[in-house]
Amino acid sequence: MKESVRRKWTTKDVMLDDTAWKGELPPPPDDVLSPYQYFCAFFDEEMVDTLCYQSNLYATQKNVTCANITKEEMRKYLSILVISGKVRVSHFRMFWQCGTRFEPVADLMSRNRFEAKHRCLRMNDNCQAKPRDAEGHNRFFKVRPLVKQLKKNMKAVAPEERQSVDEQIIPFKGRSPLKQYMKSKPHKWGYKVFTRAGVSGIMHDFIIYEGKGTAHDNGFGISGDIVIDLVKNLPENRNQELFFDNWFSSLRLVDELKRKGFLRVGTVRVDRTEKCPLAPDATLKAQGRGSVDFRVDEDSNIGVIKWFDSNSVHLVSSSAGVQPTDLCKRWNSKEKRSIDVPRPFAVKEYNAFMGGVDLADMLIELYRTDYKSKRWYMRIFYWMMDVSIVNGWLLYKRHCAQLSIKRRLSLLAFRMQIAQTLAHLKSSPLKRRSGMAAEAEIVPAKHLIHSPVTPRPTVYVRYDGMNHRPQYGEKKNRCKFGYTFLYCAKCNMHLCLLPSRNCFKAFHVK
Repeated sequence: MKESVRRKWTTKDVMLDDTAWKGELPPPPDDVLSPYQYFCAFFDEEMVDTLCYQSNLYATQKNVTCANITKEEMRKYLSILVISGKVRVSHFRMFWQCGTRFEPVADLMSRNRFEAKHRCLRMNDNCQAKPRDAEGHNRFFKVRPLVKQLKKNMKAVAPEERQSVDEQIIPFKGRSPLKQYMKSKPHKWGYKVFTRAGVSGIMHDFIIYEGKGTAHDNGFGISGDIVIDLVKNLPENRNQELFFDNWFSSLRLVDELKRKGFLRVGTVRVDRTEKCPLAPDATLKAQGRGSVDFRVDEDSNIGVIKWFDSNSVHLVSSSAGVQPTDLCKRWNSKEKRSIDVPRPFAVKEYNAFMGGVDLADMLIELYRTDYKSKRWYMRIFYWMMDVSIVNGWLLYKRHCAQLSIKRRLSLLAFRMQIAQTLAHLKSSPLKRRSGMAAEAEIVPAKHLIHSPVTPRPTVYVRYDGMNHRPQYGEKKNRCKFGYTFLYCAKCNMHLCLLPSRNCFKAFHVK
């Protein structure tokens, strides 16, 4: 542990000399990409290749009856998992049973084939795992390749000005020595994850808690070391604002972050204020709700603020002080009405920008992939898929805002378009051609087709140039200019193919 410095406490407010953010967000693309392309920005082809290779390797090692799993089949497997986040059933086999059959899943793959893939699914070679007592043993070895690649892809996204660090939990009630209990979370049992996210909810980095060795020893205790590890990829000396709660905070940590050019606002525990001479609770309570006392270290310009609301709360800040104060609404239980309570500026900043990780957690929970499995690492795999979808949607929203696009896909529509593309994509992902319109990707299908017989394929599948074959159907159906028996076997769209008019070509070529 690093030694505490001797503080010179004064009653002057925090001096804000140069707190302007010196970074900027990169310009958006010329047009928004497809949902699948945003998904692949995080869950990329390298991760799909790893799943295919390691699953086939495991099947060979164990002599499991499972035919070679191709990338197309792996994408279909992933598509079913993505769909299951929205369409919930008591038992997964209900997707294929007669009374509860769900065609988008049942027509995609047989039940036996899906279960065979699920049994073989692996992310690393078990033969390369080191014993528990050996040097270099990794407790998350089974998911390490995917975790490493996902973190790399998340760090590639430009961070916002304000970042928060907080805890998440991956729900899991099975047997695992890595499982944690967190009484304050909606899901009490699971894997604890420390996450850094922007105020928009985009996650940029994470660390899965594994006990001793979770973070490098930086001399700030386990909580402070986690913060140092999570921000080490942020550019220094750009006045990036960081927000985290009292479990992480200490004055020494704020000193170190300020030395690296990071600004910080957050709560702090009383025993980490280094005996800062603040007024006792009884004095502030006698002054009424909204009373405040503060001290600022003369050398470091770091302030410690004590604000009394219904109870006292301590904050430490290097970027915001007491002034300017404002009024916030609070409920008075005695008078049975809302009252105005004075609030320091640091409290206002903390309340406004601390919730990035909680926002991401809420969005993941809306359509969480929940296929029950006794293998402890599968829940982490599902979580990585859900994070990739949510991050992709939030990045899509950022680009829509930069391009002033008002009509945007909801998270559900975004997720289902990813599932549809995964189900029908036959080739390796291609770069979207510059002339390809994106309107079909950002406007819900109900605004494009008034009464569709079958769902229209996504732009990504429509123009991929793979396996689009005309077939002759038993019944004719509507084309753009009339009725025809011909349809595309892949898109399932009826399209004319006449000497005078080739709707089939016009539909598939941009």
